[in-house]
Amino acid sequence: MTTHLKRVQGLGSAKGGTVNYALKQVTGFAAALVTPYMIFLGIWLFGKPRPVVLEAFTQWWVAAPTLIFIFLSVWHMRIGMHAIIDDYVHGHFLKLVLVCLNWMFAWGVGLLCGLAVIRMFLA
Repeated sequence: MTTHLKRVQGLGSAKGGTVNYALKQVTGFAAALVTPYMIFLGIWLFGKPRPVVLEAFTQWWVAAPTLIFIFLSVWHMRIGMHAIIDDYVHGHFLKLVLVCLNWMFAWGVGLLCGLAVIRMFLA
């Protein structure tokens, strides 16, 4: 026999546990570690001619942190929007549609940004 406490133990209001919360915290912290470097990089490249920017992205010390920052930001964004959808959308079908659209949008943006950085790196 399962008691009410046993059924809900470790589960949040969305019945998904704390995994998404922990992942959101970890990705936020990791992105915060890379953010100062990205700000420095943006300030350094601001106003430079296009060939200089393209040349900078052919260096691994520019392209790799940029890809890491994009991946962490997209993952963090997807998890955060998923939490908002879980909290404020109450229709099951609408929630499913929005979660799928959120997933496709986040990883679509990440894929496009990642491909752009890889293209500059390999140019």
